[in-house]
Amino acid sequence: MQGTVAPAADGGPASAWRVVGASVAGTGHVRSGLPCQDAHAFRVLPDGTLVAAVADGAGSAARAA
Repeated sequence: MQGTVAPAADGGPASAWRVVGASVAGTGHVRSGLPCQDAHAFRVLPDGTLVAAVADGAGSAARAA
């Protein structure tokens, strides 16, 4: 899928894992001039626990407007 990576893209080490996240606007959003409506975040807690959250804007859902 083509698109632009949102400025909120981030990444970082989490123990032996590498955590990477990016949000990309879909082609419909790009054509319509709409922003990416997805979001993600992660934090590594002091004890090494990885906490991650992902939100899908569901722009293609019937009642998304």
